[in-house]
Amino acid sequence: MEETRKLAALALYCTEIRAKDGPDLENRILPTLESLNKVAENARTLISSEPKQPPSHFLCPLLKDVMNEPCVAADGYTYDRRAIEEWMADHRTSPVTNLPLQNINLLPSHTLYAAIVEWRRSNQ
Repeated sequence: MEETRKLAALALYCTEIRAKDGPDLENRILPTLESLNKVAENARTLISSEPKQPPSHFLCPLLKDVMNEPCVAADGYTYDRRAIEEWMADHRTSPVTNLPLQNINLLPSHTLYAAIVEWRRSNQ
């Protein structure tokens, strides 16, 4: 928040109509921008060092892990194909709602699969 205030104050100071009333580039603008850049670099270091958690919609409700082959079941939920096929071998109810499944058809979610592949690629 403090850095945002500094940047906003500097921006307002730079809007002076007469150039001679504005901030000095060497003594005011550059030191402020360099200090803000250091804060941004520190934030990037913190963010890149944290383990990247997958978005919740990448997780299979049965496996509690990122799906390899996401498929939508009759209950409208997305599961890993292998996990839901194993579930449906013994059950005819939704693993999430416990309501009867209208059918055992599975629709592959190509868009979700592509998003998971991209997430994995960017987090290796």
